[in-house]
Amino acid sequence: MVLEVTNTNNVKVYTVSGSSLTRKLPDWLVKRKRRELQKDVEWTRRIELIQDFGFPEASLRLKVTPDGQFCMATGVYKPQIRVFDFANVAMKFDRHTDAENVNFCVLSDDWTKSMHLQNDRSIEFHNEGQMHFRTRIPRFGRDLAYHSSSCDVLVGGASSEVFRVNIDQGRFMTPLQTQSEGVNVVRVSQAHELFAFGTQDGTVEFWDPRARNRIGVLEPEIAGIVDPINGTRGGFEISAMDFRNDGLGVAVGTSSGHVLLYDLRQSRPWQTKDQQYGLPIKTVKWMEQAQGAYSPEVDSAKIMSADARIIKLWSVSTGKVFTSIEPTNDINDVCHMPNSGLLFVAGESAEIQSYFIPQLGPAPAWAHFLENLTEEMEQKPQQTIYDDYKFVVRRELESLGLSHLIGSPVLKPYMHGFFVDLRLYERAKAIANPFAYDDYRMQRVQDKLQEARESRIRATTKLPKEHQPLITYSPPLPGTYRDADTMSSRDFFASLEYKRTGKGYSSNDWWLNTNVCALRRFINECNERPRVSVEVVGSHTEERVTETISTDSRNPNDRMQRMTSTSRDTVVDFRFSLELTPFIHSKGTLHMTHTPGSEPMDIDEFLQTYVETDNVLKQLQVTKKAIWDYDAVRTEITKLVKSTGYPHSVHITFPMGNDCIKIKSHSVVSRVWRHPVTSFLCFVSCACLLGWPVERAATQKWRNKLMSDFVVLASPRDYVQRHAEFIRGQIAWSPQTLPVV
Repeated sequence: MVLEVTNTNNVKVYTVSGSSLTRKLPDWLVKRKRRELQKDVEWTRRIELIQDFGFPEASLRLKVTPDGQFCMATGVYKPQIRVFDFANVAMKFDRHTDAENVNFCVLSDDWTKSMHLQNDRSIEFHNEGQMHFRTRIPRFGRDLAYHSSSCDVLVGGASSEVFRVNIDQGRFMTPLQTQSEGVNVVRVSQAHELFAFGTQDGTVEFWDPRARNRIGVLEPEIAGIVDPINGTRGGFEISAMDFRNDGLGVAVGTSSGHVLLYDLRQSRPWQTKDQQYGLPIKTVKWMEQAQGAYSPEVDSAKIMSADARIIKLWSVSTGKVFTSIEPTNDINDVCHMPNSGLLFVAGESAEIQSYFIPQLGPAPAWAHFLENLTEEMEQKPQQTIYDDYKFVVRRELESLGLSHLIGSPVLKPYMHGFFVDLRLYERAKAIANPFAYDDYRMQRVQDKLQEARESRIRATTKLPKEHQPLITYSPPLPGTYRDADTMSSRDFFASLEYKRTGKGYSSNDWWLNTNVCALRRFINECNERPRVSVEVVGSHTEERVTETISTDSRNPNDRMQRMTSTSRDTVVDFRFSLELTPFIHSKGTLHMTHTPGSEPMDIDEFLQTYVETDNVLKQLQVTKKAIWDYDAVRTEITKLVKSTGYPHSVHITFPMGNDCIKIKSHSVVSRVWRHPVTSFLCFVSCACLLGWPVERAATQKWRNKLMSDFVVLASPRDYVQRHAEFIRGQIAWSPQTLPVV
């Protein structure tokens, strides 16, 4: 196994898992790609540090339990909590939730007790078996912390108040009133239990839990950043914060991408660091010197700061960058394994990425094999890169007249050829072909002349917008060419007889039914992405009550009879559609469907069988399919519609067009049978009862055998978020009921 390594400031960072090293394949693709993956170097050398260490779509937050034996993480989609056991290097369990997680805290030494702040204004308390209790807060929360001495849960959010929930008494306490309109970060010092609230006004308020009063306000200032509205100090928010274990140091991260280090005894920072990307700081942590790691500095502690693009580790005393990590996906959270050099990164990818830095600390006990891997990579000599050499095979070596040098130090054997000095190669090539320069010069002259001709002013003729290439071009006569591989696309389609409808392409051309190359190219050229839309209909059922009064005409003295009937009518409240076609990949992947009991067949072999068959009613159909999680889209759209207050049912469908390619037999029998007049006559005379089963039996061999899969580039969650405003604007409904008639 070989780990991917980067070297920044002479500090090696090994990518243990994540990125392209732990690629996940869908179940339907594993069997088909198994043989190809055996030749894939990255797949054969992959390392899976923890089994199933990730989420279906993205990971949001992750933390290591205080005992260092478990890792708890939250992610999507669907929103869920996962706990990973380091002793078994596998996932212990997963638990689904109703809303996405904003942040969470581990209350016990292990994973058995935890509290989670959700994005639907709820706080959930979980135990080892289930969700124990759920409560809601008045405003949307942004961060939470736990004060163990008073059993208070502190929640800050889109309000000037910091809400307090006492889990010992089971009730809300008096909130703490801050001077800001919103609180982004809530922290509690483990040394002296001081509260720190990072606000959206760019200040940090410190509160004493004993007196429940504000004892100080820290106002960070960054040169060159002012409020764009009134031009005063500020213009940034506090996005991250962390206390040092000694209780005196505090690190503050801002939305402008700066990290400031403060001593609580001073009002000015002694160190300021810029991430250089201008993105909000998402994670900032103090990292003390681990046991077994050496540092020549007096204060060996380091700061880990991360935004959405990069993770930087830098010295507390000097501010010098120790190393940096740039994952391939956006970063959501970073967690450091205590007393080790292992980092876990949660981001917008299915896998939770892991990085090992030996100079930061040793590998944890449950992953001790990382030490052996890194030592082997250090001892393994690096491969030589030949920058000034040219790789040639034996045949080219003989044409240059250098075959007599085989076995000498001039030629370095490598794989199926040799490396030869570039200067020697150029001299030998000039001797072997002395007119090469003249040919090159003549080609350059021809290119210059062609460019000069194209720059001349020419008369332009205004042509209709549709079919301009066919108007300006006259194809050769049919039969003058029959090489489908060398023809241009325009010549190819000009020589065919085909139709294009809303369902796709169809053709009964003789060439396609007798030539495999032409048939394969026609399918590839017409393999365009299907047109798919998302149809959303909101409806409800209303009861109509009808009263009928009748009397008997034969006996007018009888009383009137009153009859009541009830009927149910479906009322459509709103109906709109969203376009999915721009999010579908332009080209699809052709593959064969396997029928149980039949032998597997290659696509070319299948097309060859179709061409060689003499069936006069044969028909080949390619069915297109957009690969997407349609159930997830239904869930996301329904959730968004319900969030507007709509109480009735929502029906979501996915109409599709341009979803098939049909090649029909060129025989006269096939043309007559599939003519609309013939179909009408068969229907009137009931001859279809005999003809249609015969046609179905004749085309059963090629029906639904060839498929084309198109990948949707946008995830269901991103697609719905892009159209969220449009969906909310289309929802309109009235709670009125039908009157009594």
